[in-house]
Amino acid sequence: KSDPFIEQRFALATLFYSLNEPSKLLSSGWLSGKQECAWTPMVECDVRTGSTVSKLNISGFDLQGQLPKELSSLRYVTHLDLSKNALNGGVTRATTGWSELQELRLANNRFETAPELMDVMSSVTYFDVSANNITGEIPVFLSFASNLAYLDISSNSFSSDIPAYMGGNLPLLESLYMHSNDLTGKMPQSICNLRNVSLKNLSVDCGVAEEVGIS
Repeated sequence: KSDPFIEQRFALATLFYSLNEPSKLLSSGWLSGKQECAWTPMVECDVRTGSTVSKLNISGFDLQGQLPKELSSLRYVTHLDLSKNALNGGVTRATTGWSELQELRLANNRFETAPELMDVMSSVTYFDVSANNITGEIPVFLSFASNLAYLDISSNSFSSDIPAYMGGNLPLLESLYMHSNDLTGKMPQSICNLRNVSLKNLSVDCGVAEEVGIS
């Protein structure tokens, strides 16, 4: 049976080498002689165990390349912030099995594919993939993420209709940003109705028969 802590260290090392050994990470203490939970603020660990990685915050480190599949062994991560880098590809393979993920922040990168996180659709509360190069349809799981409070898919190339049933399954949604895409059709009434419940920030007008017009 494999040692989970060796797996954890290996995953973090693989990330470093897969991204061409970024000097900013190295100078900030990544792969230092210290236990990985001491690589703060980039890595945080579960307060109960003090040894299991629960948060990765590597925003703004000039990271380039694709995330390795080995990251999937960090299955107890609840928060992942990779924003403001130059990462490409996707994150689905790297986050497979992350059943406790709550916040995913991927804004301002070069990702081409949207994450499909069916395993965490009931736990994710914050989802931001704005300002990337993502094409295709809005990820299916987002229409069933019942605890989602913040959703930002703006400034991409999503090109589908917004699912008509989407708003009815997102009762806690407070902020929704979909502008600067190639979405078609009308804003579903189910989303517009959320303005009377929880929705405080909506970047697209809910006028009568209003075309989405997010381009």
